[in-house]
Amino acid sequence: MTQRALLNLLVSLAACRPSSIQPQQAPAAPPPRTSIGAFAGFERRADLIPFADSTGRRYQLPTLGGLDRPRPQLVDIDGDGDLDLFVQEYPGRMMFFERVAGERGAPARYVWRDDRWLGLDVGEWSRFADVDGDGRMDLLAESPYSFIRWLRNDGTRQRAAFTVGADSVRDVEGRPIPADRQNIPQLADLDCNGKPDLF
Repeated sequence: MTQRALLNLLVSLAACRPSSIQPQQAPAAPPPRTSIGAFAGFERRADLIPFADSTGRRYQLPTLGGLDRPRPQLVDIDGDGDLDLFVQEYPGRMMFFERVAGERGAPARYVWRDDRWLGLDVGEWSRFADVDGDGRMDLLAESPYSFIRWLRNDGTRQRAAFTVGADSVRDVEGRPIPADRQNIPQLADLDCNGKPDLF
């Protein structure tokens, strides 16, 4: 018998053995159960690992609710002086959560507004930056073949409207600059000349 076959046999036998682990105390309300075939009696539980803040208060929903590999960005896209949240989870689209002031002294919160903000196709990645120095946030995004596309914001500071500024951003020799989701570019004024540098 090979080592792999022996390992498979031991795992199979252990799965049929009664557990010596003591069950936890049942929750106040029973979790949802299914009655479908082999899954009958399967419990859906999200409280297997308790998460709490620094005071010990448990979080109701400690996870991101199903997001797998979110790429968040904070940017004031509506010109109201606070940072709104954009999350890219799926290729080609960004979710938009507007930061809104709380009522009667309550803290500000993020409110979901759109799963496919402005219908923009942003490829596998996107990055907000004021590329042309006009005070409005432009958008760099992946174009086909993993090149950098510049979407210029021709709208206002309160209401963005994007047009293609360059389908493929190019270097000084005219070659398109590649960037995939593992190499998302950043912009910063490294040489202090008032213009953003790309790296």
